[in-house]
Amino acid sequence: MRQIISRLWRISSLGVFWVIFAGSVGAVHGDDAEDAFNQGIELSNASRYREAIRYFDRAVALLNDSRNKAIAYSQRALCYRELSQPDKAIQDWTQAIRLDPGLPEYYVLRGGVYGSRGDSKKAQDDWHAATRITPRDAAGYMGRGQAYNRLGQPERALEEFTEGIRRGYRDPSLYVERAS
Repeated sequence: MRQIISRLWRISSLGVFWVIFAGSVGAVHGDDAEDAFNQGIELSNASRYREAIRYFDRAVALLNDSRNKAIAYSQRALCYRELSQPDKAIQDWTQAIRLDPGLPEYYVLRGGVYGSRGDSKKAQDDWHAATRITPRDAAGYMGRGQAYNRLGQPERALEEFTEGIRRGYRDPSLYVERAS
């Protein structure tokens, strides 16, 4: 069995960086799925998002393993986000969450799209889910705090930023948001 490699955005104290995931592709259509996926990654890294989506479409259709299929959905969602197609990005991150609900990055990313659309309640729900999965990750607290600010609830926002800091996560952006 061959392996497939993926990169997902990860929010941390160092900012945004790529997380590498690897897992088995599966015997059926493994080489075709891997080739399609890798081509999609190359095209998205070159900011050729429309072309990348076609390859991620193929990878999603061919992959058998739910975790890898979730990663392919997430990669395609990143492309849709870059193309300013939030509904499609949300739809793909929803599929990724359905297939692999234990990965907080899917919730953080989908929450970011909800937040950018002004749907603070759904954004908060996603960021809350992310903090339940990884309580020490600042991204969920940051997102929830920003959503409370948009809802005109600065006291609740301050609580979220402070909670992220209290839990020991030293993301400088939490301090900046807390001070503002």
